[in-house]
Amino acid sequence: MNQEATNKTILTALNEFPLLKEFIVEVAETTQAPLELALASALSTISMLCQPLIDVKRPGNMIGPVSLLIISIASSGERKSTIESIFLGYIRTYVKNALIMHRKELLVWNIKLEVWEARKRKIIKDMSNTPQTEPEHQLHEIELLRHQELKPERPRAFNPFYEDATTAALIKGMRLDMPWAALMSSEGISVLKGVFNDFGKINALWTGSTIDVARATVEGCSLNDARLTLGIMIQLEVLKEYLEGKGDLARSVGLLSRALVFHPESTQGTRFIKSRSINKEIVERYNERAHNLLEKVMHRLRNTSEEKKIINLSTSAAAYWTESYNKIESELQVGGTYERSKDHASKLSENIARVAALLHYFEFGEGLITLEELQSAEKIVLECSKTFRNEFTFMPKIISDSEILFAWMQSNCKSSNIFNWIDKNDILRKGPSKFRVVSKLNPTLDCLAASGKIIVHDKIRPVRIEINRSFL
Repeated sequence: MNQEATNKTILTALNEFPLLKEFIVEVAETTQAPLELALASALSTISMLCQPLIDVKRPGNMIGPVSLLIISIASSGERKSTIESIFLGYIRTYVKNALIMHRKELLVWNIKLEVWEARKRKIIKDMSNTPQTEPEHQLHEIELLRHQELKPERPRAFNPFYEDATTAALIKGMRLDMPWAALMSSEGISVLKGVFNDFGKINALWTGSTIDVARATVEGCSLNDARLTLGIMIQLEVLKEYLEGKGDLARSVGLLSRALVFHPESTQGTRFIKSRSINKEIVERYNERAHNLLEKVMHRLRNTSEEKKIINLSTSAAAYWTESYNKIESELQVGGTYERSKDHASKLSENIARVAALLHYFEFGEGLITLEELQSAEKIVLECSKTFRNEFTFMPKIISDSEILFAWMQSNCKSSNIFNWIDKNDILRKGPSKFRVVSKLNPTLDCLAASGKIIVHDKIRPVRIEINRSFL
């Protein structure tokens, strides 16, 4: 990876968003951490702040969430925690103060609830002491129904942050308090081993679908309006361990394919001590905007019936988005850029729209996304796509599986003077047991084809697998 070129692309893309660019660059230069890590932290933070407030509308009248799933790969000592603390510092303080106020609100609510329950018991007692044939019984019944409508509503806690949480705890918290959550971890293993493994619910939250909470027993808001941001910073070795265990499954259900992935080159060895502290004026401008958004989120938490704002593309941006979508689609063909990562490519256009809406709203508030802003978002997302394909196109376990399969194919292929081949059906019937199912065989064949060891002739029936003679 050419880190200099990647950084140049990022900085060029951020030119359309001066406030955010100023802060990202300041954080990167002050901490001497990779620029990509600062950008990743910025995007996950903005996603958390904006997801309760806006949706984005794409061409075709498609309206959806702006929440992001971000994976930042960095070794120990890359100052992941330092960067996160700068981006989230003011927000965590705001949340801490909000939780102090919430505890006071709960005390008042408990008293009001006791009074309400006492009155309810009195009405029920009066009803039980009145014969059903008496007119007073019906009056008590009407009073009870009216009283039920006056039940004090439990105040919701303003706390979007989750880290080491089970899926049940996350869903319960989102029902009881904020339905807009963020899994933010500078040590991402806790997320990967926890909530991240509940692929179905995480996928549903990413798409904005309704979550089934029929078995939950707590009262609270519905999850019809639920949103979830994931910001995971993780070491490469830990990520590889996860991928070897559950990466194939996470990929097959489309979860990993939704991720924006950052894996910058290390800056260690170049971080010399300098008498430079972070520019407080730049921090203040960022914190002021964060405060403004936090106040809006707090207001919406108190008024959940209010609708989110819809962020639209300008006419020129919408036309460009469609053109970009079609270009990505064309690259799914044989020989195309995304031939072997179609699941990932299918999410790129939506991620471009999400990133554009987030950057626009954080920087400018409401209004149309311009063509230039959309193009900037596209640059960022496509840089992440390069990293995704480098890290996730073929999982480590698939590599070892491909070696097993290739060795078997070499011993069982049909040879002639021109071709050395085997029918795919023969592998499914006679091959190593783990490859006798299509879902396991296909990605392994993809891996072998990408390495140049085989050619898959899928237009021939039965499908024929040709072995490159140089590997015989």
